[in-house]
Amino acid sequence: MSSKFFFFFLAANSFFFRLLLFHTILKLSHSFFFSYFCGSHVSSPQILAHMRGIDADKRPCYVKNRVLKLVLFFYHSGAERAYGKFIFAYSVEGPPHMSNQDGTVIETLFWALFTAGRGVSVIISKFCPPLIMLIVDLILNVAATAIMTILADKHSAALWFSNCLFGAVLSPLFPSCLAWANFYIKMSAKITALAFTAAAVGSFGFSWLSGYLFEYKGPSSLMYLMLGYAVTALSVFMVTFLVAKRKGQRDMHSSGMEDDQGKEEVEAAEKLKEAEEKV
Repeated sequence: MSSKFFFFFLAANSFFFRLLLFHTILKLSHSFFFSYFCGSHVSSPQILAHMRGIDADKRPCYVKNRVLKLVLFFYHSGAERAYGKFIFAYSVEGPPHMSNQDGTVIETLFWALFTAGRGVSVIISKFCPPLIMLIVDLILNVAATAIMTILADKHSAALWFSNCLFGAVLSPLFPSCLAWANFYIKMSAKITALAFTAAAVGSFGFSWLSGYLFEYKGPSSLMYLMLGYAVTALSVFMVTFLVAKRKGQRDMHSSGMEDDQGKEEVEAAEKLKEAEEKV
């Protein structure tokens, strides 16, 4: 009887059921991540060979470095999906009260600037280290979301400007994180798969959360969510940078990189080290 009552309660309270489902998925994801990072498979020859090259006092940083970078992937991909899905609804149903046509243009501009920003970042990456790109993008990220939160409700021009800026600076974050992480972590197939898994979980989590807040707290909650994402992402990056700086870069000279691509990676690592010293 009690079990029937429990399932009836879950079916009747759809919000509680969705919250329980989301919590369960997050728990399973965290268990998978930490079992990968801290589990018994660390005794494999490849991992042990890599860990031998890391000082004993830096090995905890090695694990934290991985986890924090996955958190960055989680946030960046989640914010990208959530904002792209709900910016039209915010523009039309929210305080700006735009027409459907203007809302469509707003959404189209976001994705157009998103695509353009990712393309331009490929060119900029030839001359600028990933660390500098990340710092600039994250700071502009906070600025764009702050303008959205403070001014977009009252001034449509602020929404147009911040929407374009947000799309342009949000797009390079995911590939820049991958490039920056490669200097500290060997981006093997497993690590890359984990990065995209974290991004997928972030897309699911942010989409659900933004939808719930939009429905029950109002359209303006989307802007507060994006501001919270930007500030949190910048904070997590600062912690990740300090942990990564303490750990040090992986030795690319001893990785058998004798081809042209290997030489380019070594030169990029040297540029990144110079940028870290300046920061």
